Amino acid sequence: MSKKNKGKVNTPVVQTEKQKNYLLKYVWDQYELWDATANELKGRISKWEKRVLWFIILGAVLGTFSAFADSQSKSTDITFLNKIFSFLSDYYFQHILAITSTFFIGFASFAGGRILTQEEENLKLNTRAAAETFKSEAYRYIFSSPPYNENRDLELTIFISNMNKKMSEIEYEVTSEEKLNENEWREIFPDESTFKIEDYIKKRVEGQVKWYLNKSKNFQGKIKKYKTRTFILGAFGVVLGTLASSGITELSVFIAMITSVTASISGYFASHKYQSLVISYQATADRLKLNIAKWERNNKINDASDSAFVEKNEDILSLEHSAWVAKLSKKEKKEEKF
Repeated sequence: MSKKNKGKVNTPVVQTEKQKNYLLKYVWDQYELWDATANELKGRISKWEKRVLWFIILGAVLGTFSAFADSQSKSTDITFLNKIFSFLSDYYFQHILAITSTFFIGFASFAGGRILTQEEENLKLNTRAAAETFKSEAYRYIFSSPPYNENRDLELTIFISNMNKKMSEIEYEVTSEEKLNENEWREIFPDESTFKIEDYIKKRVEGQVKWYLNKSKNFQGKIKKYKTRTFILGAFGVVLGTLASSGITELSVFIAMITSVTASISGYFASHKYQSLVISYQATADRLKLNIAKWERNNKINDASDSAFVEKNEDILSLEHSAWVAKLSKKEKKEEKF
């Protein structure tokens, strides 16, 4: 699995037969299975995205040196760069550079077209959506939030039937139960007979707030690294351009390499939409914290409805997730136009 937690192992809650609600347990099991499957897909896609990025960068660098070596081998002038890169004048070495560059760029194109496909992205999207939907419905059911305020079991049965019909259309092998049991990050099944509103606030709401803020901080760090790297590359390109204009014309080929590498990094960064996710995650965390504060205030004045409180939180989380899905769908439509 791609997601591991080195912290304390969460052991499943042992329940008696009377305590078990088989419908709820089924929903929770489905959440865990689709969550694990989504994490596997995310991990695999993330690894190949990084590999493709490095293949493109290596291809550009090696291709630049190959072109530079070819031009220098045909030149009769003895320049400063000729002396430094004299080893590139070897005929066989030049061809090795060219072949290796072609291989890396070709493999990056192959991986992008055959592995990092839109179908793979859709699978990741659909499995994550399924996991979050099952999880949200489990909490709504426990606290009798709409539509589970009346005929709870009937409504949950209908939900399960509808979800199973939708997920049966996904052609992907879900994570096996044996493989799932090997993971330490499994959440404790919320036993309906003992799971109170205080547990919900701590594990579900405050847990999500912490997750959103940690993710936001992590993405901000990535944004800072991206800006630093592109600034360094840009500055380096300016220096090379200045030197090339002052008479060292051989350096002009390296300017194209810097431009290509910067464009590759920018494309990789832009595809992950870190900036918009930071704003979205921080806003969602703030809405959840505000909802907790409102509930605690109302609870002191009169008995605030746990059901309405849970419904509001789950609506907030569903709204954020729907916005995330919409961004990916928008990205897919743009790609189809090209």
